[in-house]
Amino acid sequence: MDARTKIAGDRSRLLTLAAILYGTLGLLALAMPDALSSRLDDLTPSPLVRAAQSGVGSIAVVSNALGIAAVYRAARAQFLATAGLQRD
Repeated sequence: MDARTKIAGDRSRLLTLAAILYGTLGLLALAMPDALSSRLDDLTPSPLVRAAQSGVGSIAVVSNALGIAAVYRAARAQFLATAGLQRD
């Protein structure tokens, strides 16, 4: 294996990992926009935080329109009931 092939293989694996990581984060943001919003509310206000909050508002609109957040909330409620846990 020459160096060029090894670099191409490493780059391919890195791109695959990045796609999986960012895809997972995107799905979490769509499933739990309220949690993301709450986390941003806990941060010190700044222009960056305000911009992120605006983005989260857009994510929440999409999530609610697609029904993704409702499915997550129902699944979480079922899990808590099955486990005998209280909602925090």
